Amino acid sequence: MSKKTLIFLAVIILVILGAVIAYFSGSKKEAAPAQIYQIPERNDYFLGTSTPRLTIVEFSDFACPYCRNSYTTVREIGFKYKNSVKIIFKDFPLHADSLDLAMAGRCAGEQGLFWPLHDKLFSLQGRFATSSLPDLAISIGETALQGK
Repeated sequence: MSKKTLIFLAVIILVILGAVIAYFSGSKKEAAPAQIYQIPERNDYFLGTSTPRLTIVEFSDFACPYCRNSYTTVREIGFKYKNSVKIIFKDFPLHADSLDLAMAGRCAGEQGLFWPLHDKLFSLQGRFATSSLPDLAISIGETALQGK
């Protein structure tokens, strides 16, 4: 190897060594404290306690297959930890028919039936037409009346 090549390699090694030393000897910064965000709860439906230790805000879409896959887990958390967790549902319509489904959920919620319709919409996702929403709502209302 030539003298220039050796000097070049020595300089690169010194730069790398300096960078490694600077990285490991630098001041250790502590992680920033967790942020607490205030999310308005107007017109939202929730599961759990009104005085939670933990609040989960779920942004979901009744027509989204990924949301369908996760809804059972979210509901299980809501039931299992109902005395310490609050799960707030927020509409996040992204797919075809999402807005109609979200509006149906809101209408059911005004009648105290948001969660039964929520569960039905996710369990039947992709197997009914939005034109059958009134029939679906009627059946949920009838089931609720029979349960009283």
